[in-house]
Amino acid sequence: ALAIAIYVYTIVRVRQETFLDDFSIPEPPPQKKAIEHE
Repeated sequence: ALAIAIYVYTIVRVRQETFLDDFSIPEPPPQKKAIEHE
C-alpha cells in the first residue's frame, strides 16, 4: 500500500509541475498579477 501511495504522489507532483510550467510561460496567473499590483 505504501508503494502505491508513493507512486500516486509522484505522478500528481509531476502533473502539477508540468501544469504550472505550461501556464507560467505564456502568461502569468491572475493571482500573481494581483499580488504584483499590490
